Amino acid sequence: MKWNDLKLIDEKTFNESVRNRDFLFKGYSLLPYQVYLILKNKYDVPVYKQEEWKVQWMYLIEHKNAFFEIYDWKLTSWSMGVYLKDSKVNISEKLAAELSDLLEKDASKYNSICKSKQNNSEEYVIQNPYVIYRETADSILDTLIKNKNLTTESYNNLGDTDLCRSAFLMYLSSVEGFINLIYELYLRKELKEKRIYERLLREQIDLKIKLAPVYCDCFKNKILDSEDDNFKRFHSLANLRNDFVHANFTNSMITPVIYEDNYEFILFKSSETSIGIPNNFSDFEIQHIEDTKEITANLITWIVSSMTSIHKREFMELIDKEFIKIIV
Repeated sequence: MKWNDLKLIDEKTFNESVRNRDFLFKGYSLLPYQVYLILKNKYDVPVYKQEEWKVQWMYLIEHKNAFFEIYDWKLTSWSMGVYLKDSKVNISEKLAAELSDLLEKDASKYNSICKSKQNNSEEYVIQNPYVIYRETADSILDTLIKNKNLTTESYNNLGDTDLCRSAFLMYLSSVEGFINLIYELYLRKELKEKRIYERLLREQIDLKIKLAPVYCDCFKNKILDSEDDNFKRFHSLANLRNDFVHANFTNSMITPVIYEDNYEFILFKSSETSIGIPNNFSDFEIQHIEDTKEITANLITWIVSSMTSIHKREFMELIDKEFIKIIV
């Protein structure tokens, strides 16, 4: 395939000519901006009426064997739909690969433009770490609950302990992501220098929470009450996480052996803690993960409630977004 084999068509022609899509190619190696620059250079600015925020621009292109629609998706990726003119032989994937190769070959021409734009941008987008880890934890917990509801004959719980451990760590990491997001969005301007920011990121999670009102300008008061039950329960949870991450020996992992009448007995210790979460990673069950979810959710609600009304409203609009735009 060559560029001369392709021509731009209008939306009316495209809609009258296509039927069901035969193949969807999702581009990963090139940025949407690179693809846009290539196609803009070939066909000028696209004539496309944006109907939803998910798609900003689209090029409709005709080949002797197919029609293509190439478009961005949610600002973060781009896709190529292939609609064959003759469906007797499905060559849609082959045609998509050929057109993708054309784009790949032209992409290097625009590297300097992309680099210049990156260096001079006055806005940037951050990926929300809180959403990433929380959704992962929720997904694992959903899997555990589905497993629990299976019939006895088809249920095998051998992997559930591993899933519980993973979900526990993901929920704790989601809180780290939540606090890091607050610092990223609301760190006082006079403190936005690399050394301060890097030091804050290295702090223990309980200190990062306590220091947030000092360093960030979104809170009503200059201090968060560390005696609040939401904080104390989470702090206990974070201490358990530290033991697990560093593979520390906890009290319940060191088990006394005694002898009675020449018989040997192991006196297992309870791993239950004051917050109901075991201090032994081997004892995790679904209920403990549900409790962990509740403790972390309560902490987040408590921290958000400590913000000023304006910042609380703004933050709640952002907290569940996967990507957040920041203006420098």
